Amino acid sequence: MRSFGGLVLLLVGVGLVLLAILNPRMDDFEEFAAKHLRAQAVDRLEDRLGTESALGQVLAGPGVDLASQYLDRFATRKNYVVASVYTVDLDGPKSDELEWRFLGAADRFFPLEGPQQKKKNGSNANPRP
Repeated sequence: MRSFGGLVLLLVGVGLVLLAILNPRMDDFEEFAAKHLRAQAVDRLEDRLGTESALGQVLAGPGVDLASQYLDRFATRKNYVVASVYTVDLDGPKSDELEWRFLGAADRFFPLEGPQQKKKNGSNANPRP
């Protein structure tokens, strides 16, 4: 019974070390965010224009490329050793209307919150007087 507890502790320790090693860096997030931003822009253009994806990519390309070059100015990282939370805030600290949060763990990124989720949850709704 005693060796089982030691084995569990060893596995947990190895798992934590692996998560710490695979905790994505800011460079990794910037690469992910540029791809994510491009996909979002293409999807929105296709929705509005009803175009094929090739045209959407051509139209979205220059704006997304410019935005991704300056992404480091709008993105912040909170490092929790085994995972990190990345925030992209395009409208500044006084507003959270254009703000996205992602969890980075095990060399992957998971969306936590974005403008669409905030509107659905009603956090951007105007309170009644």
